[in-house]
Amino acid sequence: MAAALAVAASIFFLSKEARKLQVAINTHLEGPASTKIQFSVGPGLLGIGRMVAHWVDDIPPEVHHALGAVKEASVGIYELESDPSVVERSQLVRITDERLGLKGWQRIVAVSENRDTVLVYAPTDIGDEDEIQFCVAVCDGRDLVVVSATASVESLLKLTEMHRGEWRDFLRTPSRKGA
Repeated sequence: MAAALAVAASIFFLSKEARKLQVAINTHLEGPASTKIQFSVGPGLLGIGRMVAHWVDDIPPEVHHALGAVKEASVGIYELESDPSVVERSQLVRITDERLGLKGWQRIVAVSENRDTVLVYAPTDIGDEDEIQFCVAVCDGRDLVVVSATASVESLLKLTEMHRGEWRDFLRTPSRKGA
């Protein structure tokens, strides 16, 4: 019974990795971010999700591969008090890099365009070569989404391989040339 309560309670909290990212971002923002939802899922719940997805007819193969790749995940969705300015977003990236760097994480992707900022972090010490751990933060206007996950490298590579032709076509489109 105690184990079931612990599992149920852990669903509504962020993983320590996602929490590190969320705290690093929130400490820079002018006002507190209000929580819309936050939850975590581990191997047990993901296994149930994979089992249920197996019996649903209209699920694309990519979803099955994604469910198979993810070992655990944590998601937090927040509403910011105000829309950060371009300067605030730039400072946010710098400060988040510094704070997560002290905790053993490095930024591997940063994209910022208009009101959107996407940051992806990975541990500096990779550890297990078969699994990858990462954290993602997406700030879209006043919405902030923080995700941490552990996934199978092999399954992620299979997933990207499924769309290799689509990426090649996308990069060859006339609107992308010279971009």
